[in-house]
Amino acid sequence: MENNFNKDYLTISVGRTRENGVSLSITSDYAYSDRKSQLYVNPKGLCSDVERIWKGRKGSKLQSIVLSFDEIDWYDDMCNVYTTPIISIGKGSRKAKVGSQQHGSIPKEWGIELEFTFLDTKVVTPLLDAIKSTLGSMFTKDMEKEFKKGVKPFLSGGDINRYHLSLEEYV
Repeated sequence: MENNFNKDYLTISVGRTRENGVSLSITSDYAYSDRKSQLYVNPKGLCSDVERIWKGRKGSKLQSIVLSFDEIDWYDDMCNVYTTPIISIGKGSRKAKVGSQQHGSIPKEWGIELEFTFLDTKVVTPLLDAIKSTLGSMFTKDMEKEFKKGVKPFLSGGDINRYHLSLEEYV
């Protein structure tokens, strides 16, 4: 899965869901994006990547995973309407489902987002497991140390509602 993410624009965000759960979002520019072209991806390959992460989870805090693609620097004129896949898997599912999202323009670049939803947790372990299984060796020990330090006040229930870590400085 790590091959889909561009190291230069990688960010990790943690926030609260409406149900008081925890949402972990890993975003970056899509590594295989062709400048100013439609997005061509293999949904079956992405499904197997998401299923691998889902089956490798530890504990029962993880509720769902959603993989989607976003437009970067675009102008929506709805002239060239086409769809891109949205891959999702949730509690009680063994297989990832492929949905679709419509786009009305061809952007300059494509972004990729992998979003994890967890039950409310006070420990960082489920979040780190999700990050490591997604980014692999791209997520270094220095990044892990910074992430633990920054997300601890968020998970402890303080006044912080969101935590955001940009990994550009570690590349």
